[in-house]
Amino acid sequence: METKIQTAERCSQNEASDNVIFQRHLFAYEQAAERVSGKVAEVGCGEGYGIPVLLPHVDLYMGMDKYPTPVTGEQREKVIFKSLQFPDFSGVPVRFFDFVICFQVIEHIKDDCLFVSKIAQLLKPGGTLLLTTPHAPMSLTRNPFHVREYEYPALHALLSPHFSRVDIRGVYGKQQAREYYEANKQAVARVRKWDVFDFEHKMPAALLKIPYNLLNRRNRRKLLRQCNTQTARITTDEFYLDTFHNDAYDFFAIAEKA
Repeated sequence: METKIQTAERCSQNEASDNVIFQRHLFAYEQAAERVSGKVAEVGCGEGYGIPVLLPHVDLYMGMDKYPTPVTGEQREKVIFKSLQFPDFSGVPVRFFDFVICFQVIEHIKDDCLFVSKIAQLLKPGGTLLLTTPHAPMSLTRNPFHVREYEYPALHALLSPHFSRVDIRGVYGKQQAREYYEANKQAVARVRKWDVFDFEHKMPAALLKIPYNLLNRRNRRKLLRQCNTQTARITTDEFYLDTFHNDAYDFFAIAEKA
């Protein structure tokens, strides 16, 4: 099996400097846990840190990812894992799942229209897709791991042809999360001012991944040293879901199939 590579793009619960972004992602799973039931598929389950949050609320969980996801002994009673390269869903039953979860994945997919259409096929009639993805205007720099990032009209237009009801909300930060975001924004701006030739946007994504990884990781660890108490203490309580506004960090889409 292919080995998972830890980059600045994949946050880890074991890396202290990732805590803020990790809590922001974990918050989405807590929101999902309030909504899911029955048979649930997760497209892009990553390290699997959402599984313990979701499992008490489901009858069956199928996780899918490019890399192997660890599953503990007790989890195996309800959990199936499939190694897939999206948008290939070979071997996954169609019209089978009550919910599909897709968190922070679609921005990596080249053919996002095909990807969404295939996810819709996995859902039973009346099933629901829960999807998160970054809100482009709130990103601090170009992310070479992302094929694209979305604004509200584009995301709504992508989902609407396949779902009868699309409700797109926003993930927001409270005071400590906002302060961290602003500190991060200022730190990134100090680095970007040296990019007088705009290599950030001119460099091919494959090459940009190298400095992006190094500088992103360095910046997160510097913020951890400077704001240790603030960074370490932030939990999912520091985030909230509300109607969409332009200062949302992420989209949280709830798309229902007819």
